[in-house]
Amino acid sequence: MGDFNTIGNVFNNLNGFTIGYIIVQAVIFFGLIVRYKKSKKIEKQALQNVQEAIENNPNEQWTNYTLNELFEQQNSKSKFVQQWKRYYERVSKNDEDEKIKVERYLGVEALTYAVGERGILDVGGGVHTSIGVLGTFIGLIIGLSDLNTLDAEQLRSGIDTLMSGMTTAFV
Repeated sequence: MGDFNTIGNVFNNLNGFTIGYIIVQAVIFFGLIVRYKKSKKIEKQALQNVQEAIENNPNEQWTNYTLNELFEQQNSKSKFVQQWKRYYERVSKNDEDEKIKVERYLGVEALTYAVGERGILDVGGGVHTSIGVLGTFIGLIIGLSDLNTLDAEQLRSGIDTLMSGMTTAFV
């Protein structure tokens, strides 16, 4: 029971800036999650439509041209569809003797980066770290603002303020 009281005391002692700081972090985090889930829904629907079309037409001669027609009917926001379009544009410009590696466009690494929203996930960690460093400096500024080194008693109370300001950085 004592641990819960300690946690409660920490939250009771937070100032308005710290609460706002935590809210901004939460909004960014949940915003990234919502965007990721929307993206996954679009990808799943596009791939399901393509798979169903191929399975329902087993006798179809699936050339790059017919596959492109199929992909053109899908949601253009789909990263998988965008990767296909990059591949198809490159194949359309192909010389007869040139060999194009499909892996560069539709391989595991290319699809993991494009469809897996790696760019967003990489940025998310950097944003949170940057906000954390900013919070550290703001917390130190809050703590040092009341520090008076001329009087021992005021210095002691100033150190208490400094320590409470540092809680902003490590929440």
